[in-house]
Amino acid sequence: GDVYKRQSLILVLILAWTVVCNRKGLAVKYKVHDFECLKKNGYSFVVTRGLMSIGRIDFDVAFNLEGAAKANMMVDVYVRPCFNCPDPPEKLVERMIKELPGTYGKIWIVVLMADNWAKNKYQDNCAILKKMLQTASDLGKKVGIATNISNWYAIVGGGCELVGKVPDYWIFQQDGKEEVSNFEKFGGLKFPVMKEMKVLEQVCEVEGNVLVAYDPEPKEDLCCLTNGIHSDYVLWRKNLLFLKGFWGFGAVSY
Repeated sequence: GDVYKRQSLILVLILAWTVVCNRKGLAVKYKVHDFECLKKNGYSFVVTRGLMSIGRIDFDVAFNLEGAAKANMMVDVYVRPCFNCPDPPEKLVERMIKELPGTYGKIWIVVLMADNWAKNKYQDNCAILKKMLQTASDLGKKVGIATNISNWYAIVGGGCELVGKVPDYWIFQQDGKEEVSNFEKFGGLKFPVMKEMKVLEQVCEVEGNVLVAYDPEPKEDLCCLTNGIHSDYVLWRKNLLFLKGFWGFGAVSY
């Protein structure tokens, strides 16, 4: 009776908190003409391309930053390194930061598509990545890395470790699910704060990839202490094991 009610209440609260804490966003590389429409459709933030792979500041990024500001919507930028440009990638990041108007949150360095990086030159690629991160940090910008474990090993290898204040991790895992599955630590990166879960969503006359953001730090509230997706991997596993013990759930691989 009472035990069953208590268990059921805990389950309902955990499921409810999961919905409340997850925030849906959109990664875009074109103009967004109606940020209010995105908000009405459940999107709370946008990550727009700031630096193109040809080394130029994106043609639409200033427009998107202005539109997001008017709609009071959170916005980050992502950059793709250019390796065939006269200036090294870290200098291009510096130029973007100094020349890009508008306010934005974080700069995400994209570590994907191994063919665009130096083949089998893991130490060189690792050094370039660290220079880009350091340049952005030195200029007062928060930084993150957009990658996954297979791309990381293919581009910078298993010996590339990030130390000190480790950047946030945006995981590419396009399986249509909000939860991060089969998480493995690598490169010093911690549990992802954001996941790219779906590609090419058409919404409000703009096409983008669907993101889900989690709370990156444990907070003293029931939401983020209970749903470990938003805090850290260990707490999430503890909650799964707790639920398994009460209701006899099958094994879950995380």
